Amino acid sequence: MIINMKMNYNIFLIFFLYFNVIQNTFSQVKSEKENISIQQVTIIKSYSPSLSNIFKIPETVKFLDSLFMKKKKIEYSVLPIPILSTFKPSKGEPQILNPEKVLLKYNSFFRAGFGNFNHMLIDYTSEIKLGRIQSINWLIKYDGLLKKIPNTVLSNSNSNSIFNISHSYHSNSLSSLSQINFHQLQQSFYGIRSNFLDPLIFEFIDPRQNLNYLSVGTRWNWFNSFTRSLDFKIFLTSDSYQSNEFEIDLKSKFQFSFIGFMVSLSPSFNHFSNEFASDYYSGSPSSLSSGKVGLGLNVSSSQKKIKFKIGAKSVYGLSDGFNEKQLYFFPYIDVLYNSSKRNFSPFINIKGDLILNNFRKFTHENQFTAPGIKIQSNEVPVEIRLGSKSLIAKGWEFIINGYYQINKNHPFYGNFGFDSTNLNFTSYRYGNSFEIIYDEIKIIGFETSIKANFKNSGFVNLNASYNELKTNNIDKPWNLPKLKLNFSGHIKIKSRLYAQWQLNYLGRRVNAYRAEFLLQDPINASILSEELKPFIYSNFKITYEINDKWNFFVDGENVFNQNYLEWSNYNSYGSQYLIGFQYNFDFNL
Repeated sequence: MIINMKMNYNIFLIFFLYFNVIQNTFSQVKSEKENISIQQVTIIKSYSPSLSNIFKIPETVKFLDSLFMKKKKIEYSVLPIPILSTFKPSKGEPQILNPEKVLLKYNSFFRAGFGNFNHMLIDYTSEIKLGRIQSINWLIKYDGLLKKIPNTVLSNSNSNSIFNISHSYHSNSLSSLSQINFHQLQQSFYGIRSNFLDPLIFEFIDPRQNLNYLSVGTRWNWFNSFTRSLDFKIFLTSDSYQSNEFEIDLKSKFQFSFIGFMVSLSPSFNHFSNEFASDYYSGSPSSLSSGKVGLGLNVSSSQKKIKFKIGAKSVYGLSDGFNEKQLYFFPYIDVLYNSSKRNFSPFINIKGDLILNNFRKFTHENQFTAPGIKIQSNEVPVEIRLGSKSLIAKGWEFIINGYYQINKNHPFYGNFGFDSTNLNFTSYRYGNSFEIIYDEIKIIGFETSIKANFKNSGFVNLNASYNELKTNNIDKPWNLPKLKLNFSGHIKIKSRLYAQWQLNYLGRRVNAYRAEFLLQDPINASILSEELKPFIYSNFKITYEINDKWNFFVDGENVFNQNYLEWSNYNSYGSQYLIGFQYNFDFNL
């Protein structure tokens, strides 16, 4: 009976609440129709868990209801029982984490060092950020050996001085790099060959040769634009013998998509003018103006396993040196197959080009080039490379390829003859400077390399190449070795200790020089040859980071103490050692 009364009471309570809700709803609708007003409504949002509440202990929900029956709290009484346990988890123990200290990055450094042969090094570099996307960098460097090589007659100290200032800009749409660079190479023509020269004449010879290179350039790259790149450079070259050369080099690239392929147009322009105060044989001033205009058209695809770039390039020769032929056509084919695991990626590359030679390029390769040479361009009708790239392990890459090249009018270095009429004591007219002889050459060879990249920017690189060379007119290819080896690397030995090295092996070469006779015109002297022994150029550097700001380094060059001849009659320094420091700091305006 009591239960039925409770049920009737509950049913009556539910109907009563339901009737009140309906009545209030209709009353609210009616009142809104009669008078609509703006009221503030408070909405209670349901609970939304977040990551910050994961480890919180949830609270027990409390109901403010008198009919709710409270739970009875149960209390437990646990008796302590001693238990002996020898279990010790092997992997569950928490480890003490020692985070590595992050080295601060500074925008400037000053480096200085001193060594034997009065070796002096001064190097200063700074960078200033102009907001988030721009920066200005500058570099001042001097590296010189102020003591002459033992057992040499003429002074032969040499030095390199460099000043560079650049501006860089990087954004989502483009990047640019503009810079002004000045490089001065101070060296001397000390490799005199003459056997008839009076030792008293050495006192009147000033062998110094200062090669000055000034360049101004800018490079722009656009992303997702029809215009992709623009590279413009100006070169000014001069020396101690009133030689002057002016060069302009302009390269650009335009690219667009067409039916799933990328089409590239590459216009280019290169021109230089050169003046020598005295031609070596005639003795009169000489001048030359030469240039070329090129246009390349390529179609490429890199979306599938087979990546290719196929096209051609046309070049038109300008000014001097192109009397017989002015228009040239060269192919361009570059195909690469990428396997799924990249363990075998064969490739083939076929190309050609017209190369403009000038005094700047020759002195970069051989600083003892005479300021009075004949300058001609050389044509490479075809160069073919066939090989493969393999990823033998993570970070390890193996490359091997064979190549074939035809090079018409290739430049070869040979010693000028002794000038017995040199009454002005011009230092490079004693058979100690190099002339350029041009001849066609065919090259067949192979090249292989192993590259490994490690953490902390470490790397190891081993490269070897072997060439079979065949010339037309000269008996042997002068100053070109058949075998070349290179082994270089940079690794971290232990914390704050780094090692860097470079080993270059240059095989046997044949040098040409002219026979020396008194009162004989150098141009009529017969050409003789001599063999230059192979040598190993070695350079090692050890750096220790004392702290974030101070570094200590030891630099060794020609550590095997070889008396090698890179160029005939020019002996090298013995083992050179340089000890120095580097200080890192922040430069603020």
